[in-house]
Amino acid sequence: AFDETVPAAEKTDLVQGAELDPTLIDQVAIAAKQAGAVITIIDVNDNENGTATAGIETQLGDQVATGTVDFVAEDGVWKLSKNNACGIVAAAQLQTPACP
Repeated sequence: AFDETVPAAEKTDLVQGAELDPTLIDQVAIAAKQAGAVITIIDVNDNENGTATAGIETQLGDQVATGTVDFVAEDGVWKLSKNNACGIVAAAQLQTPACP
């Protein structure tokens, strides 16, 4: 999602609800780049119910935090959950119709 070389149209399929605001993914990517955020996926666990949880490490400057993000399977594609996507939007202080 943060790769600027991947067109937004391709990224839309990777985030639940992104079709409501196709430009949102690039806005988040720009905000992450401006903040110097580096996100590393540590592990992925299939919850065997159409969801998966990934352990992540987020680095902002010299601060490192760990956490998790959730993915959902929709139409055979794993997507970042809308809840996690909207959390990123809120952290980036962006507004979108995709996250009322």
